[in-house]
Amino acid sequence: MRLNAILLFRTIKNCALTTMNIFNKDAPMIMDSGPVSSETVMRAACYRQHGDESVIEITDRMKRPRITDNQVLIKVFAAGMNPVDVKLRENSLPVLFLPLPKIIGSDVCGVVIEVGKKASDKFRIGDRVMAMMPHVFSGWGAACEYAAVDEKIVTRAPTNITAVEAASLPLILSLIHISEPTRQAEIS
Repeated sequence: MRLNAILLFRTIKNCALTTMNIFNKDAPMIMDSGPVSSETVMRAACYRQHGDESVIEITDRMKRPRITDNQVLIKVFAAGMNPVDVKLRENSLPVLFLPLPKIIGSDVCGVVIEVGKKASDKFRIGDRVMAMMPHVFSGWGAACEYAAVDEKIVTRAPTNITAVEAASLPLILSLIHISEPTRQAEIS
């Protein structure tokens, strides 16, 4: 039990540090009215204040993410929602932990359309991938047209399932990975 707690703490700490350093540099922003290029904006489901489901809005003026050197840009085909998404939307957190606006959704499946300069050769343009978006320290989420994600938290999506099915897996697979006994033995 103690090992599980240590492993979970290490995983959360690493994820939080990665998220703070990478995702907060270019926070989501809804562009003002007026002319904008279709290459700089995207559609997204988001909220600007905490509350029930009535605070969720669809906008076609969300600033499109720009990748950092270690990220990949994913053209989103499907997004998954988890109970944590509802809890974060309903309960106010300090803006440091949950910047607003917040794009909803945790899990994403899509195709890589851009690879960062310092990213490994693990992913190429056209690869079908899935990832779990950060829950805290970031306003980015999965329910949008494009998602910029650190390559460390991206994996190839199985080819024998649909994009919708693949978008339902990242959070669940991360929990299975954390609780896997052979993995715990390797770490200790």
